[in-house]
Amino acid sequence: LAEKVGNRIVDGLPDDEQRAAEFLVQAGCCMHKDLNSVKGRNTAMMDSWELNGFEHPMLLANKDNSATLQQPSETVTEVQLRALEVSGQGGIKTCSLAGAIFNNKDNKKEQQDMHHFYFEQIKGILSTFPDTSNTCYQSYCKAAAELLSQPL
Repeated sequence: LAEKVGNRIVDGLPDDEQRAAEFLVQAGCCMHKDLNSVKGRNTAMMDSWELNGFEHPMLLANKDNSATLQQPSETVTEVQLRALEVSGQGGIKTCSLAGAIFNNKDNKKEQQDMHHFYFEQIKGILSTFPDTSNTCYQSYCKAAAELLSQPL
C-alpha cells in the first residue's frame, strides 16, 4: 500500500522533482560507505604498525579484561584471547574513552561540564564533545577532529 501511494505521489510531481527524488533514493545517504571507509582505514592503520616496524599503541583493556590478561599461564587461553580481541587500542579506542569522559550518556558521571566550561571560558566557544556512546555514523571522525584540532 505504501509503495502504491508513494508511486502515485512521485508520478504527480514535475519531471525535475521526480528526477531529484529518484536520484536521492538511488544514491542513499552514504552512511554505510562512511562507516566502511572509517572501519577499513582503522584496520589498515592497525595493520601498518607491525608492517612498518612501529610499536603498537598501548592496549586499553577494561578492568575485567585487564585482570584476565594478567593471569599467568603457559599458553594463551580462549578467555584471554577473547579479552585481547575485544580490548581496544589506537585512535578509535582513544576517541571512545574521550567520549565516555567528556560526553557521558549519564549526565551525573564524568567531565562533560568541565569540557563545556573549558571551551566556553578559555576558548570562547560553546562546544559539546561528539557522542561516541551510540553507534552514530561519523561520531569517531568528529571525536578525532575535536581531539586533534583543539590544542590545550
